[in-house]
Amino acid sequence: MNKKAKGYSGEDLAVKYLKENGYFVIDKNVRVAGVEIDVLAKRDDFIVLCEVKTRESEQYGGGLEGVTKNQQRRYLMAGEYLSVKPEYQGYSFRFDVIEVLRDKINHVENAF
Repeated sequence: MNKKAKGYSGEDLAVKYLKENGYFVIDKNVRVAGVEIDVLAKRDDFIVLCEVKTRESEQYGGGLEGVTKNQQRRYLMAGEYLSVKPEYQGYSFRFDVIEVLRDKINHVENAF
């Protein structure tokens, strides 16, 4: 499986996990202010921007370590952009990382 297909497979597992845990998935691979958000979801009073990191092993570190400062900055910028849109006003924003290691999910809430 190539890298892109592996990433999409991990995102599909993350979406399934989120739905099973009470999240409403708004969109997947959505572009917001020039940033691709892997999964945009809603739960309770939160809009959740999820970065999904898929790994076959932890040889080069886990998924959380793979989220660069630049990615964090871009996700924060996307959150700011969404926060002024009428459909998202009144919600708090959260930035999560979902690590997919083989078929195991580690959901890190408030990752940054």
